[in-house]
Amino acid sequence: MRQETECHNSMMVLEAGAAWPQWMHDYQRQAPNAVVVAHAMGESMGDLSARVSRRLAELKGILTVAIVACAPTLDPEHLAAREMICRSLLQAMRPDVGGEVVLAARDTDADEAKHALFELAGALCEGLSDSTRTVRVRFSSARSVSGIVAKPAAAARPVQNLARLGGFARS
Repeated sequence: MRQETECHNSMMVLEAGAAWPQWMHDYQRQAPNAVVVAHAMGESMGDLSARVSRRLAELKGILTVAIVACAPTLDPEHLAAREMICRSLLQAMRPDVGGEVVLAARDTDADEAKHALFELAGALCEGLSDSTRTVRVRFSSARSVSGIVAKPAAAARPVQNLARLGGFARS
């Protein structure tokens, strides 16, 4: 009953060099109060991890969704900090309510980077003592789906052969 009266939160952690997941809005419907922690230019992964921990401590309500947009970086310091971030996100989720941590990357990332995410997901799942919290890996294309990009009408000019080009020339 308590979970119905408390607000559900989502947290998005965006590593430098990672892509914003196209499907992020699907998860925000489940937990509409979103907090975004973006990796700042020149910030170490250790500092990012500490910032995520601080934001989790400040969070009001219940964390039920966490998305970590992962860069295709494989150096040991980066991977260790990513694991710390994910573990702190899982720890912040109440077992009686549950939640999901999603490791997100581009489908065009190198196979080694994808395998590292699956390896991390396996390690995170081994540490869970309940079935209410889950870890998922999702890949998406780097192509934006924010809308169709079209030239303003003033930029399109009529051409002679309307049947061939559909009525407008493309420049």
